[in-house]
Amino acid sequence: MDSLNYFHDSCITGLTYSSSTYVDETDLSMVMGTNPVVKLIIQRQADSLTTLEFCLEGVTHLCIIHNDLNMSSEIQEANLCYKNGNFH
Repeated sequence: MDSLNYFHDSCITGLTYSSSTYVDETDLSMVMGTNPVVKLIIQRQADSLTTLEFCLEGVTHLCIIHNDLNMSSEIQEANLCYKNGNFH
């Protein structure tokens, strides 16, 4: 996190979610996915590591709060921590 300056002056430029759940075409049954994946693309105002792509597997919660389009959307600071076998 130090080398990324805690994502200061960064922004999320892309985000996709795949539940890995699908409908089987032969019998139209729902096949429940067990490996949801979030792909997150972040760009930084920096000389190095300007674009970062994260592929997060096994995501159980995702919360992004930014609903005021009249405000700037850059990230001021973010943290990732590893606790009890999970990233938060």
